Amino acid sequence: MKPIRNALLAFGMSFAFAAPIHAAENGGTATVDKNYAHSVWDWEKMGEAHIFWTLYGTDGYLTVCGGYTTKGPSATRKFTRIALRDTAVFMNDTSIITNLNWLTTLKGSGSNPDVIGQQVKCKVTTTPIPAKGDDVQFELRSRKDSYRG
Repeated sequence: MKPIRNALLAFGMSFAFAAPIHAAENGGTATVDKNYAHSVWDWEKMGEAHIFWTLYGTDGYLTVCGGYTTKGPSATRKFTRIALRDTAVFMNDTSIITNLNWLTTLKGSGSNPDVIGQQVKCKVTTTPIPAKGDDVQFELRSRKDSYRG
């Protein structure tokens, strides 16, 4: 079993939604920018995964966009893909999308990969964009915290 240290519950995002969310570009893809959340999953001695994700609005609904890169042996990528399948994005403790196995594999290496400017896949949820001024928090969560190889 490989535990993920400081991993799936480690990062949350808060948005005040003072302005409307921008629509995802290019019909289902977006470009990673400096505003993307960056979550690091530490696979202990096997390496780590860097998850980059954000939210946009598409026709009144929340859209999740993101990708990941891994550092370490090929098993790191395998465990990351499995963990993404068990991961969901939550808005104020309510799941808005599950199974993030579709996230784009990004090019990047090292402990702080530069992925700015790369294209990632997006998926529109069935969750409406929160009302202007609502205080909401988003985070990645998983059903599990360890995986077998």
